[in-house]
Amino acid sequence: MKQLADQCAAIGAEELTAQALYNIGNGRRDEGGRRRRFVTVDEVVALALALDVAPVHLLVPPDAADDDEYRITPTSVVTARDMRAWFRGYYPVLGRSVRDFHGEVPESEYGLIRIAPEARTDPEQAIREIDELLILLQDARQRAVADKETGGPNASVD
Repeated sequence: MKQLADQCAAIGAEELTAQALYNIGNGRRDEGGRRRRFVTVDEVVALALALDVAPVHLLVPPDAADDDEYRITPTSVVTARDMRAWFRGYYPVLGRSVRDFHGEVPESEYGLIRIAPEARTDPEQAIREIDELLILLQDARQRAVADKETGGPNASVD
């Protein structure tokens, strides 16, 4: 815990002391004295940075099998694979609207990493999705190369 706490302090998350990390792992006491396990979004982000992992891996363990159940709410369960994809913004879960889900994506990111769920069972749809993705990635790469040459917004991309 001390080593992780030191790493948290080094990235500016001094509040994540060894004691705070212990409380996160074992549960914080609520007003009634019961231990409750919860973590804030800020803590998840800081811990992911300190551990040098994607935040999604703190929320859905990478060793969880794709078909393992993941409970979103007490009555809503999805597979670990779908949960990871939802966290990454690939597609919605539980039958939510794809149009609404992707409607909230910044225009600059729309379609960059999106494979529709139906593409998993329809090979022709998968090919169309992958072709579209490749075109979008090639365009993004060309913009990044141009920005690198001109010092534009994506200049740090190799």
